Order: sequence, then C-alpha cells, then structure tokens
Amino acid sequence: MTQYTVPQLRQALAFAKEHPAGTIKVVDTGGWPRTYAGNEYRAWFRDCLMHKINRTLPASRGRKDNRTWFMEQWRASRDLNTPRLIIDWLPADLARRFATRLRHHSDR
Repeated sequence: MTQYTVPQLRQALAFAKEHPAGTIKVVDTGGWPRTYAGNEYRAWFRDCLMHKINRTLPASRGRKDNRTWFMEQWRASRDLNTPRLIIDWLPADLARRFATRLRHHSDR
C-alpha cells in the first residue's frame, strides 16, 4: 500500500463528497494506478485511515520534516533563551506567544 499523508486523504475525501458519482485515480499497492468509484473509494479510504490509525504505515511528521520550519524554530529558541537579547523577528506561530519579547510588538 502506498503511504498517503493525512492532508492528501482529506483532499481526496472532500473531492469524493463533492462528486459522489465521480471516479478517483490513486496509486495502489505495487505502484500501479487504479480508479475507484463510489463505495469502492470509501472502502479504500477507510483502509488507508485504518493503516494510519493502527500505525502499520509510518506517520508523516509534517512540518517537522520541513528544513525551513526547523531552522526558524531553532533560531527562535536560541534567541528566546538568550537573556537581554532584543528580538526583532520570530516565526508567526511564536510571535503571538512571545510578543512581549519583540522590539516592536502589537497585540495580535
């Protein structure tokens, strides 16, 4: 079975809900494309979801595998853990949390 990420499965599920009579082409075991329609697709989707839940397929780590995200987090942790350092920039998800440490902050 080919490994699909959760966002890929969500996108395929949304497509299937919008087009119940349509067909979906996926890469099946062995790397061969296969076309599913209606209930066949739902069975395939449930099978993929069960593999994810039961961890028979390795989980995708998502953004943690993104080199840019990792470097931004590393830089932010270094800056935040340095006492009295004036910080001009933090990644968006940390800027809200540590707004008081930024030189120019707005209440977001």
